[in-house]
Amino acid sequence: MIDSRVNLLVLLAGTGTDRLVRCLKKEYTIHGNLESAVEYAFHNTRAPGTVLLSPGFTSFGMFKNEFHRGNEFRKIVLGIIDRGH
Repeated sequence: MIDSRVNLLVLLAGTGTDRLVRCLKKEYTIHGNLESAVEYAFHNTRAPGTVLLSPGFTSFGMFKNEFHRGNEFRKIVLGIIDRGH
């Protein structure tokens, strides 16, 4: 389903990502942190496009929990908007 519905695939590095990429046929980029991933997605998504945070695995190494991860995503997106991009 990822290959047929997604135009740009941006992944966070981690053990789950290592397993996921073995199944992918679509091109992807891997980023070491959420800010880099969101910035890349924002600048490389064609309009009218959507940047969707869709966690496939836990990310306890980077975030306290899913709420922390979601809040960080929101903060990064709002920062991009505030900069006028």
